[in-house]
Amino acid sequence: MRRMARRRRRDEGSRHVGAVTVVKNTGNAADAAGVGGVGDAGSVGAWSRPSRPPIPCRRPDRSPRPRRVRLVFLGLMLALLLAALEQMIVATALPKIVGELQGLDRMSWAITAYLLTSTIGLPVYGKLGDLLGRKGVFLFAIVVFVIGSGLAGWSRTMDQLIAFRAVQGIGAGGLMIGVQAIIADIVPPANAAGTWA
Repeated sequence: MRRMARRRRRDEGSRHVGAVTVVKNTGNAADAAGVGGVGDAGSVGAWSRPSRPPIPCRRPDRSPRPRRVRLVFLGLMLALLLAALEQMIVATALPKIVGELQGLDRMSWAITAYLLTSTIGLPVYGKLGDLLGRKGVFLFAIVVFVIGSGLAGWSRTMDQLIAFRAVQGIGAGGLMIGVQAIIADIVPPANAAGTWA
């Protein structure tokens, strides 16, 4: 009998509403200490919920599906392979090409023109990608690179080869920075940190 009376007195200060325990605030700190703290001093006798941390609202997931991400990664890898393969082929065949064009004294300019324009193009393409959108700028870089490669293969003099290698470098700068920027866009920072941590 005494147990039931104690339990009844204890339960008078609180009641269950769904999954939330609602506590009657009597203004006594000792009564509310085990339930989550004291409410306002002016709300003596009012019903209040125990304090809980706020639930963060979740934004709708706008990340692309895994299959689509794989296709994008495949396209980006092919674009980088295009630039890397071109560098390897030209580095191997350049002495023979320059020998046929009779320009051994200016052989280093064919490499320097490419590297110089691609280095200048990196920040330019990065800013253009931010302003105009990455897809269009990246496609433009691919077109410029392919046109420069075709013209460099068609060149008949050493001056033409140097000039067309410079055009090729303009496209290559956009390829290099475009791939990195697009990967940064499609992989959210939270996923990247979880993947590489």
